[in-house]
Amino acid sequence: MTVLFRYPHEKICRRLTAGDDRLLTFPDILSLKGHGGFVIAPFAPSAERPVVLVENAEEMSYAQPDIPLLPADDADLSDGRQEADNRRVYGEDFRLFHRQLTGGRFRKIVLARSMTVRLPETPDKETLFHTACALYPAQFITLFDTPYTGTWLVATPETLLEGSGTRWQTMALAGTRSHQTEENPDWSGKDRTEQACVAEYIRDTVGRFSDHVQEAAPVTVTAGGMDHLCSRFTFTLDRPGTDAVSLLDALHPTPAVAGLPKEAARRFILDNEHTDRLYYSGFTGMWRPDAETRLFVSLRCMRTDGHQATLYAGGGLVKDSEEEKEWRETCLKRGSMIQVLRQCTARKTT
Repeated sequence: MTVLFRYPHEKICRRLTAGDDRLLTFPDILSLKGHGGFVIAPFAPSAERPVVLVENAEEMSYAQPDIPLLPADDADLSDGRQEADNRRVYGEDFRLFHRQLTGGRFRKIVLARSMTVRLPETPDKETLFHTACALYPAQFITLFDTPYTGTWLVATPETLLEGSGTRWQTMALAGTRSHQTEENPDWSGKDRTEQACVAEYIRDTVGRFSDHVQEAAPVTVTAGGMDHLCSRFTFTLDRPGTDAVSLLDALHPTPAVAGLPKEAARRFILDNEHTDRLYYSGFTGMWRPDAETRLFVSLRCMRTDGHQATLYAGGGLVKDSEEEKEWRETCLKRGSMIQVLRQCTARKTT
């Protein structure tokens, strides 16, 4: 078992050490109650695809290595024939998903896809992790490898839930574009609608658990060469009979990775999306409600298996979404993991 992680804007990496006997698995989020540790949750927890908890692990901290970023080959890593197939399948999924929006079944729904690339050799886990840390200082970086999940690298900008005791925070992050250098450029109506759906859901959900919620106005945040719209929420967990694990279960999956209405959108995705998301668009991080919890949505993901890597990306669809623009957004997002692979290849050849 391997778990490495680094929090956003920090220079300290952490390594968890524990035998496989310290791994607990649960069929749902609510079963986390009474437990603490590093949690790895899938998009849709079940007995077959469980929530994994690394409990009572030894944690070691160390300074993030200073890895210089090298000039990297910008050649496309995808196979042309496979990418053409991916584009065709994505189009089929988009049209099916978009019909549900125009027909009024959903207000928003997220469509994901994956791309598998062949690698010249099995990548070194620590090299992948430290390269991602160097590339993306503002993001939560983790690499985990367990018998239940396989090996995943995550470099995500999105907090799902953080805090302890009664004081908590979360965010509504949605809308994506290439980073804009000009100050305060306008966001499209589509992006604002998409972000507003997520914010509304979080506002309503948190409001069932707290009488004291503060919501900041949306601002532009930048991560990995991409801009997003983000609203931050701070609140106290003060409603009688409420607890952090129930809040976590209510939040996941937010409309940032599923849709509205929540359960109907998740079911539609599971039944119709060609991509098996596995642990992509789940969440991961430290779950310690009585000490410090810091959980992040598992975005910008890559799953490695021997000489191949599968990269995951998705985007939120609303009525105004256009297929080609949404396709290009997934290409932009998968670039986060492509850059990691390119850097690792460049380092090998120097």
